Amino acid sequence: MLLDCHSSNVLSVAFSPCDRMIASGDDDCLVKLWDIHTGTCLLQLAGHTSRIRSVVFTTDGKRLISGSADRTIKIWDWQTGVCLKTLTGHTAPIETIAICPTFPTPCPPDKSAQPHQTDVLASSGEDGTVRLWNLATGECFQMWQGHDRRVWSVAFAPDGKILASSSEDETIRLWNAETGDCEGILRSSRPYEAMNITGAIGLTDAQKSTLKTLGAVELEPEYAIDS
Repeated sequence: MLLDCHSSNVLSVAFSPCDRMIASGDDDCLVKLWDIHTGTCLLQLAGHTSRIRSVVFTTDGKRLISGSADRTIKIWDWQTGVCLKTLTGHTAPIETIAICPTFPTPCPPDKSAQPHQTDVLASSGEDGTVRLWNLATGECFQMWQGHDRRVWSVAFAPDGKILASSSEDETIRLWNAETGDCEGILRSSRPYEAMNITGAIGLTDAQKSTLKTLGAVELEPEYAIDS
């Protein structure tokens, strides 16, 4: 089946939990909902001012979340088309968002009430940060800075305890979702890892740049201090 209602590049898709619908986001700043059985475009959600880079449904399927290059995240009631909240905080375009499968919250003050689960969203972007959001309140309650370039993607472990983030800095970081501690950094070994090319003769700037990309290092020169 071909779903054809977009007029520009489609950048993201997500299944609803019931598997009856998919959401899509594209370059024309619209989020669209589709019936996968009929191929019908059910609804178009307008509100973002730049391309939609990521879409995801909440775990109960009642809300749809979109992350955009306009630096905002929007929470939609997809049944009515109403934007319930707009989350702000990223200082550069958002690359991706992900829903935590399960994130326990502390017991409420009323001890007779049952502990509950709340939807937690992770986001990342060109500002190099990874952020966690409480979708019930719209609060950003964690912001992690470890990558030194844009963060392309984030994904929760099935139990929700670890969040992985991948970056243009060529690393994957593993974060403890509750404490915010970085518990590991994954990096592929490069052919010239840690090779010191400081003072090397006969290399052009382009060659040095290529070697550094492949792991070589060029140390800053040390200057003698006059006595």
